[in-house]
Amino acid sequence: MNPALPPSPVPLPREGPPRMSPRARRRARELHVPLQALDLPAEGKRISERQVLAAAAANRKVAATPEARALACRKGIVLHRAFPEGAHVEVQDVEALPALPLRLPANREPLSPARRAAAEQLAYVQRFVPQCSVDMLVLSSPLLQFQRRLQREWGKHDAPSVDSILLRALALLLAEETFRPFRGVVDGNDVVCRGEIAVGFAVPLSTGATVVPVVRAADRLPLKELAAAARDLAARARQKRLKPSAYLGAMMTLVHMGIPEVSCFRSTVRPGEAAVLAVPAEQPRPVWSVPGMSPAKLKGDALATIAPTWQLTLTVDQRLVDVALAADFLAALRTLVESPQRLL
Repeated sequence: MNPALPPSPVPLPREGPPRMSPRARRRARELHVPLQALDLPAEGKRISERQVLAAAAANRKVAATPEARALACRKGIVLHRAFPEGAHVEVQDVEALPALPLRLPANREPLSPARRAAAEQLAYVQRFVPQCSVDMLVLSSPLLQFQRRLQREWGKHDAPSVDSILLRALALLLAEETFRPFRGVVDGNDVVCRGEIAVGFAVPLSTGATVVPVVRAADRLPLKELAAAARDLAARARQKRLKPSAYLGAMMTLVHMGIPEVSCFRSTVRPGEAAVLAVPAEQPRPVWSVPGMSPAKLKGDALATIAPTWQLTLTVDQRLVDVALAADFLAALRTLVESPQRLL
């Protein structure tokens, strides 16, 4: 069994039902006053009989049968808030309304296994893994046009997703000797360089959690086969049909967040990996270009166009990869993303 996570370092809010005096509790039961009709007391205080009587008086402004009052109390419905003053309420009127949950000061429930595992991993990373991030602007239209072309040629079922194309690009770069440090995993004071290229990709689940299945031997898979493997892994991950080993062994992770309002973000390197690539939704941005000139030499005659772009963010484990090599990796990735035909 995993050890318990440490307790909260800050004072916790009060839990459980609100405190009431014995007389107030008895009167609320007799007068069919639901707790939803009472203001929650301040810390260290309790609900008084006077508050219960005031709530009962307000409830009596609505005429109701005894059966309707009793049912409303059980369902947490406050009659004078649910019905207009002077109305005559029958049982069927109360039955037609949904039950109103009691909003307690705080509610305690255990962390899900997925959330707990993520918390333990992040705690390890924050303590032992020094990280840095590098951003780079990349044109997205060449890759998206490339994907649409493959949809026409291969059919929608076999065509790769954006994630699959990016996974192919990452796998090819990780296989290059220049980027050998990305294949490392730190073990104490040693670095173990892995031979098999394996890349993970984030898959959101309906529960709100995110899992990261791993594509193995990714550099040896043609684009169509890699896309099929990633599609199968994602489907089985959502159905919770993957073994725990399917989530292990990645060198880096791809996290693609398609929320339009998010223009850039950073992810945390997972334990045992060297890097994580964050890909936000594409955003139109001004792109400056002059034929035959590098961006560093642009002067007043530069031309600007509005083009769809990605603000890619590469975060690396600095024990393995320094900032300069991370920038070189992003530059090489930009070349592949902006010339995606090389990924076939």
